[in-house]
Amino acid sequence: MEEEKQGENTLSTPVSGLNHELLLLLQQTGHFLYHKRSCRSGQRRILLLLERWEKEHGSEEGMSQQELQRQLGIKSGSISEILGKMEANGLLRKARLSTDRRKICIFLTQAGRDRLESKRAENRKQEEVMFQRLSADEQEELKRLLDKMLSGWEEDFDFCIPGRRKADGNTAPDPAAEVKMIPGEGKEPPCGNI
Repeated sequence: MEEEKQGENTLSTPVSGLNHELLLLLQQTGHFLYHKRSCRSGQRRILLLLERWEKEHGSEEGMSQQELQRQLGIKSGSISEILGKMEANGLLRKARLSTDRRKICIFLTQAGRDRLESKRAENRKQEEVMFQRLSADEQEELKRLLDKMLSGWEEDFDFCIPGRRKADGNTAPDPAAEVKMIPGEGKEPPCGNI
């Protein structure tokens, strides 16, 4: 009888009220993740872009300041200030291209790589703490429910979530992750050797 009463209480909550509560919890979860896990730090985003560039083009080819600015979507004055601070902290180095002194290329330093690795280690520890209150079965169930919800949202709202793995196993493209430069397609080629 006690179990029936609990079930009745749950069912007596208006659906719209429950939907509102779920959305509120999702918003609070999103807020937490944004402030504790996202790459919202301008310096960290720059380091990640430079690292990706280095993996794709090698450490001998710096990323042009203009391309970095385009990838970040910020104004040249803003990026110059951030890069100056990062250079002063030894996280990156700037150099002018010998064939075109107007062009500045940015290179990741070992201190920049070390900073990224330190942040990754910190994130791994944080991930363990974030889910420690859920059993492995509860984590799987949460994953299943969130995946079901996101799939429905993508279909219902005709919206593609960048980087999300689809049911067919493919991953939706993430425009923010595109760092490859193709000469002749309106994008600036890599700096090359300085």
